[in-house]
Amino acid sequence: MTAGSAPLGQDFDLAPGRSVRVEDLEVRMERVADDSRCPIDIECLWPGDATVVIDLLSVSGETSHELHTARQFGDQVTRDDYVVRLVDLLPPRRHAGPKRLDYRARLRVSLTWTARLRRLVRRASTT
Repeated sequence: MTAGSAPLGQDFDLAPGRSVRVEDLEVRMERVADDSRCPIDIECLWPGDATVVIDLLSVSGETSHELHTARQFGDQVTRDDYVVRLVDLLPPRRHAGPKRLDYRARLRVSLTWTARLRRLVRRASTT
């Protein structure tokens, strides 16, 4: 499957089995492994958590990662010069949860601090 593209530093949505290229990194959403988020039509004491499995493909090879909607369990991963963050999982969970293919992971790919610094130095040295 050919990957679409997304700009660096901006949110984009991915469906299960779909991929997108951001600069030199390809991001593929594999699946939602677990969804125990609190349904929006119920009042809960804890917001719950969902686990999104993504694959990252770069010049360093391919790796698989789990990202969580509950920030304390890890909502981002660093790969080469990039940070991939799970911004949200759509749709919100209702009492009867979403069907597997209805999910959309809202992700954002940004540069690591060191990659940003390298680019600034490179840009400054060419001017």
